[in-house]
Order: sequence, then C-alpha cells, then structure tokens
Amino acid sequence: MPSIVIATEAFTNLLTVMLRARQAPDALAVIVKGNPEVMDVAKMDPLADKVLGEVVRQLNGEGRSSEFIS
Repeated sequence: MPSIVIATEAFTNLLTVMLRARQAPDALAVIVKGNPEVMDVAKMDPLADKVLGEVVRQLNGEGRSSEFIS
C-alpha cells in the first residue's frame, strides 16, 4: 500500500535518515515549511489544503511538486 510521510522542515534530516534506513525513496515525503505549532490558526486551513493536495498528487504518481510546502 502506498504511503506518504508528512514532516515539518525541522525534522527533514531525521526523515531522510528514516527513509534511507528503510530503503524508501525521498519522494515519499511532504515537508511543511515552518513550525505549524506556532502558526496563526487562520493560516492552518490553507496549509492543510496544500499538504493534502501534495499528498494526493504524489499518491497519483505525479511526483513531488516542490521541496517545501508553505
């Protein structure tokens, strides 16, 4: 079953190590720029929509659209 990993940019290095340890491609990751824990609540819905769009894009085999989602 296909899967996508979502992480914030603070965890990019950890995510990369985990994917490589499992011999999984880096393309399985969606990296969210910034720290949503301190983000304005009004910005969360648009960010969630962008992340969901990227997940759907990757699951459809369209590849990663960008390095970071912001």
